[in-house]
Amino acid sequence: MGKRKSHHNRAYDDHRFIKMERLLSPENICEILGIEKSTLYAWTSRGLIPFIKVNGLLRFRESELLRWLKSKERGIMITEVENILRDIQERRQNG
Repeated sequence: MGKRKSHHNRAYDDHRFIKMERLLSPENICEILGIEKSTLYAWTSRGLIPFIKVNGLLRFRESELLRWLKSKERGIMITEVENILRDIQERRQNG
């Protein structure tokens, strides 16, 4: 008898398989940035932070969040970045 080839991992071996990008929840973003949910929702409603909706749920692409944060380093809306950094620093100090 010949050996049968297993197909249980076919999706992983298929060259068409695409790794999904990590999506972050509003809770993740609030924890990362040290902000309240109300602030995050205000930013999304004003288009100040990149987001997507998945079946009506607010989600954030990790790569877009990093790109957005990088853009803040260059001085765009610097007061928001300063507030975010201050919040993060206070959270670290307070444990």
